[in-house]
Order: sequence, then structure tokens, then C-alpha cells
Amino acid sequence: MSLRRVLSTLTFVIAGTLTLSAQSNSAFEGKWVFNAGKSIFSPGPFPQSETLTFENGVVTVDGLSSQGQPFHMTWTPSAGKPVPVAGAPDKALTVETSENGETIVHMWSDHSGTSYGEGRISEDGKTMRYVLIGTRFGNHVYEVSVFDKQ
Repeated sequence: MSLRRVLSTLTFVIAGTLTLSAQSNSAFEGKWVFNAGKSIFSPGPFPQSETLTFENGVVTVDGLSSQGQPFHMTWTPSAGKPVPVAGAPDKALTVETSENGETIVHMWSDHSGTSYGEGRISEDGKTMRYVLIGTRFGNHVYEVSVFDKQ
């Protein structure tokens, strides 16, 4: 799997009026594990594994690509500002994050375009559904990623 696909998963997630950076009581706080059986990637393939961690205002994405290559990306959201994504294959990748209750919104930008992601947590708090639409690394993306709370 390409790193483009990995970043699209953000994955997650990773989606308002308040940012995650100042929220320790965020509904997103904790670890979320990718559930391939409930997800859709167009085009694919899925990562072999992916874990999103929201902790102390920092977002971290760890996993293995479809080819088994490890990846690690992280960022610290800042209210109303795009911030760089450390560990991204495109050093110009930025994300602007906002959160409102059980919804998180991301605006991703890189050299080739932008994409919009929105994540929502289920009523029982056990599942996050993240939809990503737009252009990333010159390719159209449409993905529905499902993550289970750990």
C-alpha cells in the first residue's frame, strides 16, 4: 500500500469549533484501531494495520502499509491553523483540525491538492467512522475508514 493510502486513512480520524490540542476530555482521546472489514477504500488497498492515538493534544498514526512497510506520523492541532504532519512522505503535508463533540474535521493539503475528512463517533462511543474525500498526492480519494476504540 502506498503512503498516500496510509495518509488518507487518517487517519483518521482523525474530525467544529474546538481543537484537540487543548482537550484531554475529548471523545476521541485514546487509541483507535482500523477495522478493514467495515471500511471502503477507492482505490485500495487497505493498510495491514493502523492505530490512531489521541493523547494530550497530540495525534499519532502508526501502522503497516499493504506492503508491510511501517509508518509513523504525528501532529499537534492548533486552532484554525494548518500544521505540518511529521513523518509524512510529502514534507508539505499539513492538516487543519477542528472538533465539536463527537465530530472531528480535517482539511488536508499537500503539493497536489486538498482533501476533507470528517470523523464521527458512534452513540456508544466504541466506533469511529471517518470519511475522506478530495485529492491527495495527485489522486482522487474517497474512503470510509472505521476504527474501533481500544
